Amino acid sequence: MGSSRQGKWYVAEMVEVIRVEGESKNVVHRNFVLIRAGSAEEAYQKALDGGKKGDMTYENPQGQRVTASFRGLSNLTEIYTELEDGEEITYYQWVGLDEEEIQSMISPKEDLDVFRSWNEDDDDPDTPDIRARGFAEILSLQEESMPLEKEDDLDEIDPRDVLAEAERILRGGPRDSHDIGEDRH
Repeated sequence: MGSSRQGKWYVAEMVEVIRVEGESKNVVHRNFVLIRAGSAEEAYQKALDGGKKGDMTYENPQGQRVTASFRGLSNLTEIYTELEDGEEITYYQWVGLDEEEIQSMISPKEDLDVFRSWNEDDDDPDTPDIRARGFAEILSLQEESMPLEKEDDLDEIDPRDVLAEAERILRGGPRDSHDIGEDRH
């Protein structure tokens, strides 16, 4: 089962609405977030609390105000297996699809997010720019602070440090004296 002394694992599907000042269209994300909790009720509360903590306002590269707001959960699913390589964490089910509908669900390798090269010139011009001002600075600072020699170096990156540095840049605060990836125990 997907439980331990720390609790069970759940997948929360969080709905977030992002609005850009001066744009008529919104951007809606459905984020899949892992939650560890002792019960379904605790997982529900943690998901709601975590979603609300993600509410933020910042400026995009054009200086427009961007507001992201958590709207609620679309689903909360318990993971019934241990989190290991190749384990299913959740699924969706359709009944009665024809072959054309099935094929429309399958993407070629180059269209999978992990293989796509993200180029802002490829973005749909009708999609509001929700990037944070300073995001490019975050990436360049990350590369300066911790050039990756090999894939194993990724294990040394502490996501809390990356998020803290991103928040610091978005708020325009001074750079921390510690490097990204340094242990903060």
